[in-house]
Amino acid sequence: MARSRSGKDCFRFVLLSGRKMSETQPHDSDISGALWLTIDEFQHYIQQPGNAARNPLVWQALQGLSCRKTFSIIGSTKF
Repeated sequence: MARSRSGKDCFRFVLLSGRKMSETQPHDSDISGALWLTIDEFQHYIQQPGNAARNPLVWQALQGLSCRKTFSIIGSTKF
């Protein structure tokens, strides 16, 4: 979890193609914790009130990866 400029918690994500998961210790100073989520767990998180509007491109990118499509997630940096 990382804290955005607006003061809201947000997820950063990294996708791995291997089966072995690395340690979940954060390496950036603004990350308060790290955890592994399955696609189903992430989908549940973004469906919670207030979260879906902040993550539509991330979810679209994850869906695209599951069927080998790619989507750009570069957009506005404002929160």
